[in-house]
Amino acid sequence: MIEEREPRLENRHTGELHAQQEVSSMAEYRIARAGEGKTMKPSPEEDLVFKITGEDTDGQFDYVEGTIQHLGGPPMHVHHFQDETFYVVEGELRFTVGEEMLDLRAGDFAYIPRGVAHGYVNMKQEPVRGLGVFVPGGFDRFMDEVGQLPQGPPDPEKMRELGEKYGQEVVGPPLAVSLGLVQR
Repeated sequence: MIEEREPRLENRHTGELHAQQEVSSMAEYRIARAGEGKTMKPSPEEDLVFKITGEDTDGQFDYVEGTIQHLGGPPMHVHHFQDETFYVVEGELRFTVGEEMLDLRAGDFAYIPRGVAHGYVNMKQEPVRGLGVFVPGGFDRFMDEVGQLPQGPPDPEKMRELGEKYGQEVVGPPLAVSLGLVQR
């Protein structure tokens, strides 16, 4: 008699055997070519291109490319539903994460867990290019709605409503303002 066994996989590092799990997903692979993606302009100093969103990944993550011009950057904020990573491809950003202020240069990487206040500013004349991942996905939907607000300073009540809906909270002004680099 032939005994049927559950397929096993060996951990190449430890040699331990683990039950093989079948992985199924509704998502299909996706290729986003150079210049493709969901583009957004949350401020005059920032351009975002979501190469893939939670809608494409069964809610798993968003992947975004950003270009931040001189003195650009978001208000200090907290993501209550997402963890964020940020990788600086070109340039330098002054980051505040929690109570710590530091400079991230090309090749530097930051992981910001959900619930931690953070923000950044490009203090140099050269644009900064960065890559970000939000886990789980869905941050693009918040940015979509922010992008539909009238031009100019956003209505604080409307921003609070959107923040509640998407788990985003503004907790302070942009670093360019708090550092005295621009007037509000």
